[in-house]
Amino acid sequence: MSGPARGGAEDDVLRRIPDVAALQAAPDDVDYLADPGLTTALFLAVRLPQPILFEGEPGVGKTEAAKALARVLDTPLYRLQCYEGIDSGEALYGWNYPRQLLGIRLAEVRDAQLDGTELFGPEYLLRRPLLKAIEHSGPRPAVLLLDEIDRTDAEFEAFTFELLAESAVTIPDFGTVRATHPPVVILTSNRTRDLHDALTRRCLYHWIDYPAPDRIAKIVRRRVPSSAEPIALQAASAITRLRSLDMDKPPGIAEAIDWVSALTILGVERLDVRAVDQIWGTILKNRNDHDLALARGADGWSETHMPDRVGALAAPSVEAAGLAVGFSTALRRAGLTVPPDRAARLAEAIRLVPPHARDALYWTSRVVLVSRREQFPVFDAVFAAVFDGMLDPADSRGGSTAPPPVGGEPRTRPTASDGRPAGVEATPQHPTMSPGGDSESGAGPARDTILAMASSEEHLHDVAFADLAADELAEMRRLVRDIVLATPTRRSRRTRRTPHRSARLDLRRTVKSAHRAGGDLIRLICSQRRTRSRRLMLLCDVSASMEPCTRVFLSLPQGSVVGAGAEASVFSTRLTRLIRQLTVGDPDQSLARTASAASDWAGGTRLAESIRSFIDDHGRRGLARGAVIVVLSDGWAQDAPEFVGEQMARLSRLAYRTVWVNPRKVAVDCQPLVGGLAAALPYCDAFVSGHSYTALTEVAAAIRAERPSHPERNRGPDNATR
Repeated sequence: MSGPARGGAEDDVLRRIPDVAALQAAPDDVDYLADPGLTTALFLAVRLPQPILFEGEPGVGKTEAAKALARVLDTPLYRLQCYEGIDSGEALYGWNYPRQLLGIRLAEVRDAQLDGTELFGPEYLLRRPLLKAIEHSGPRPAVLLLDEIDRTDAEFEAFTFELLAESAVTIPDFGTVRATHPPVVILTSNRTRDLHDALTRRCLYHWIDYPAPDRIAKIVRRRVPSSAEPIALQAASAITRLRSLDMDKPPGIAEAIDWVSALTILGVERLDVRAVDQIWGTILKNRNDHDLALARGADGWSETHMPDRVGALAAPSVEAAGLAVGFSTALRRAGLTVPPDRAARLAEAIRLVPPHARDALYWTSRVVLVSRREQFPVFDAVFAAVFDGMLDPADSRGGSTAPPPVGGEPRTRPTASDGRPAGVEATPQHPTMSPGGDSESGAGPARDTILAMASSEEHLHDVAFADLAADELAEMRRLVRDIVLATPTRRSRRTRRTPHRSARLDLRRTVKSAHRAGGDLIRLICSQRRTRSRRLMLLCDVSASMEPCTRVFLSLPQGSVVGAGAEASVFSTRLTRLIRQLTVGDPDQSLARTASAASDWAGGTRLAESIRSFIDDHGRRGLARGAVIVVLSDGWAQDAPEFVGEQMARLSRLAYRTVWVNPRKVAVDCQPLVGGLAAALPYCDAFVSGHSYTALTEVAAAIRAERPSHPERNRGPDNATR
């Protein structure tokens, strides 16, 4: 077990990277190009020191950033590749059972006594990556990479808390091991699921976005030195345009490097159709993506524009603690959760990275205060309000003479003539500064981006969606997107190890453990089946009769798809499955993509045909089996009622629960006695209204409800659900 940390390691790190500028140049020497935001994040992770979470799409260079930092520090990199079901035995430690058995038998031969401290000593310990990083002897701290932490489960996340907070690990029968030189801990996530707040609170945060084509070309040229500059730039631009398509697996930087390597080996100096057709397999790893790229063609790819984010800001006139407290308070008033410890961490970070320029202050603040990508728009708006001269940080300190919170004018978007939402350029940009200190676009347009810091949403809770004004509708969509839809749990086929002897004996793990121990059965291992949430499927009606509620209802599946891993489809005259459209962070852009994907938007309603299409194409293959199905529709269908009843009967036999949400249920004269709705209700487990925000809480409760142990399942028109 190690003692307290020594000061020599910190001095050595200070000499290597005294400031952000030194670290900015260092990765360039090890063939890694880092932007100012990533450099600031790495600098703070090393100097605070604090674990850092890198999130981003696959292939943007998260793992390479950790490798580059290890090369810059000239220190070992200990990498733990995470996966579902990983536990402490693979991540932290194990015991050398054959050696322990030999020790026991040797003691028996010598007629000696062995106690637990001898049998579970350091010489019998098998060190895994986490323990190796903790015990690293220096002189500089090691880099510990927990790669793809989002693939693990909640139990493993909780297991890492001690390591992240205290740079220590506890081993049963051995004790607590504390780091002599606390490692630089880097976690990466591809956002396949949301991480627990307890983990993100312990980490700095940085989102690594896909770089611009010119930067990709520089990366490719470094990794493939023999490549020609024109081919590298053309390939980088082509990859960027491919990523703008709605692909299942968009290509990343690694694919760009492989593509240019293949083109260089084939002697291709400029891209043409023939060269591209020969080696599609180096960049596209999915047949659907390949067909999509061929259908669109090189001339049809949309250009991607990434504006430079520059600006200048004089050194702040307030001291670090006051600036950190004022800015953190402004963020909290805007609805962003900023714990007091993060405000203190920001003050310390500002002392390490003096804010002589606007970019330096922006990246330092974002790395320390933001923990999720969805918080970027709020952070950017408040940062622009505070540091672009439109809001004084002193106003947020709670004085009696302080002015009221800054509010933003309603933001409206034009609507297409056919009723569809217009496409929106929704990528948030950092406002640039003019020499005079005002925003480039002037005070008027800039105020349009400021988030309202005083909540005025309570009065919207009981207002019907059809009665909302344009600005109220935008606010309501934001509220609805934050609704958490939790489904009942079920037992999975996967098992996990448990210490409870009342659980089932796991023969496979027990025999495997005995095999590692030389054939001796040392312990019995028990396991129990895991529990997981049931799949949630949302079918949303986007026909003309649902137009007043469609925009709000589509925010409900958007929040569920991003947060709970649900699936969503929309229908009018035909069914359209939404795969990537709802994963976009910006709600306006997500709505625009959904509308462009649904060619029958605001058309008629073929309810039965859409349900039949869902069952035949997706439901029977597993999406609907044991799932909670939510149908958001008024039930005004052009299909024959008996056809609707037939398809709903099929759906109810597949689903765990079927919930029908009808915004017209609240009407006094609403009596679903005839038509498609009357035919569908006998096969529904719940029939609720969704006309307002308060009514949607009933929807969430219906989705969360368990099915009775011996349900009288609705199988005919005599069992209509009221």
